[in-house]
Amino acid sequence: MQITKFLKNRTMKFYILLLFVLPINVLAQERQPDMSNHNQEVQRMQQEQQRQAQQQAAQQQAAQRQAAQQQAAQQQVAQQQAAQQQAAQQQAAERERLRQEQERLKQEQERLRLEQERNNQEQARIKQEQERISAEKERARQAYLGKLKNFRNNEVQNQYDKAIRERILSIQAKEDLKSIKNELLSKSWWHRQDAALLAGIIASDINAISFLIFNLLEFDPKNPSTPVISISLEVLDEMLIKGEFNEIEIAKIIRDAAISEKALEGNTLLQLVKVFKDFGVKIGESTELPESQRRMRNEIRAQLERIDQEILRYERQINDANQIINAKDKIIQSIDKYLEQNTKKP
Repeated sequence: MQITKFLKNRTMKFYILLLFVLPINVLAQERQPDMSNHNQEVQRMQQEQQRQAQQQAAQQQAAQRQAAQQQAAQQQVAQQQAAQQQAAQQQAAERERLRQEQERLKQEQERLRLEQERNNQEQARIKQEQERISAEKERARQAYLGKLKNFRNNEVQNQYDKAIRERILSIQAKEDLKSIKNELLSKSWWHRQDAALLAGIIASDINAISFLIFNLLEFDPKNPSTPVISISLEVLDEMLIKGEFNEIEIAKIIRDAAISEKALEGNTLLQLVKVFKDFGVKIGESTELPESQRRMRNEIRAQLERIDQEILRYERQINDANQIINAKDKIIQSIDKYLEQNTKKP
């Protein structure tokens, strides 16, 4: 049944197709004279289509070129943008470097400023310290000059006067000497003394007289030495220049001069007193006095008279001596010279 149906459908289609083809063929036959024109039209259309295809191809190529150009332009723009971005980054980095460098320079300038300020402060401190030291030195110099002037104007004369007074026996020493002499030369005094103690008392009185003269002549029996002037004029000048002025040492110049005078003018007196002292020592060491006390008193009297005469001669000679005055003049001369050289003149 289906086959029959299929056959019927194919038959129907054939007839229908035949109906359509027959008119076309008829029409084609009728219109055959126009085929030439039709072919030309077709050919023209084909040419037009080819032209359009070529145009489209050209357009496509142009579009491709344009796209390539746009892509190249975009790449160039991208490269330029990248270069600009890189340049901007480099500029930013350079600006940052410059900023940091400026900051470093600023800090360095601040450090240098602070250092300069500290240096200025240190220089000011050093200057103040130098001024203080200079002022202190000037005060010390003025004090030193004042000390020298005072010593020259007062102490030199005081030391000189003292040395002159001590060149001879003091009033007290003369009274003591007279009192002891009166005892030793008094017969009644001898008789009033205990016979057992008399030798020791006489020895003690002789020793007392000896030490009065030794003290006058500044002689030490335990340490006898030749007196030497301790400071020369050159040494004194050098001492003043070095600022080592010492009142005791300079005053000792006058004292040394006095001792030297006493040693020179009192040498004979010293020898007589030594003999007298030895005589007294022998009396003190004896167990008993000689039978004749009168002979002993006469010996004591004789020695005392020689000592008295030598004391008078010593005092005349010592008054004419000039070592003390020379020492005084030397000290004043040296101080005046130093003051003249070191006193600022207006």
